[in-house]
Amino acid sequence: MFFDHIAGLRASNSRWWMWGALAMILAASTARAQDETPPPAPPTGWRARVVREGTLSLGMQGEYGSFLGNSGFGAEFNHGPALAVRLRYRFAEDQAVGISFEGQRFDAKFDSTSEFAPKYLNAITTTLEYYNYFQTRSRTPQYLMIGAGLLQTRRHLNDSETDFPGDGGVLSLGAGAEYWWKRTLTFEFSLRYNGFIHSDNGKTSVTHGVQAGLGFQFYTSK
Repeated sequence: MFFDHIAGLRASNSRWWMWGALAMILAASTARAQDETPPPAPPTGWRARVVREGTLSLGMQGEYGSFLGNSGFGAEFNHGPALAVRLRYRFAEDQAVGISFEGQRFDAKFDSTSEFAPKYLNAITTTLEYYNYFQTRSRTPQYLMIGAGLLQTRRHLNDSETDFPGDGGVLSLGAGAEYWWKRTLTFEFSLRYNGFIHSDNGKTSVTHGVQAGLGFQFYTSK
């Protein structure tokens, strides 16, 4: 009986060792399966786009503007469409300098059949500008700008002739916002005030104008 009892204990211990080995094998297989689980996919959607120092951007805007009041060019002309090309250089995350080239047409206020009456005025400006950006890490950063530059004018008459009222200068103040559509492309909306400084019958006058623009900016780096 004693030997039978010993044999039973040995059989029982063998079963415990077998179950323990199976449990270790299952635990190792589970751990290996967890290790082989692929990492979660990166989050989708928009990520903050930080414009680095030294980034260039090139943009274009369609605009519509109007003279204010009856001084200067405002005595004969009122409003019309414009086109602008803008180049900007970021020298800090929230600051930039730029140069803008704009051509705007202002239609005559009054219709006239006289061949010497004005039909429309072309104002061409070249301005150097400074931009201060806000909320640069949002999807819709905004900015304030100030600029100054040169003004060239062409007055077109009903008889298809052109005269030159004289060149001058321009002072610009504005605000705008950009919306990130792609990593290198934004849509831009802006509002601007322009003070056109020019000679009017031998004396210097200032014509005030406002304009709204919608366009895009393409950035050269991601």
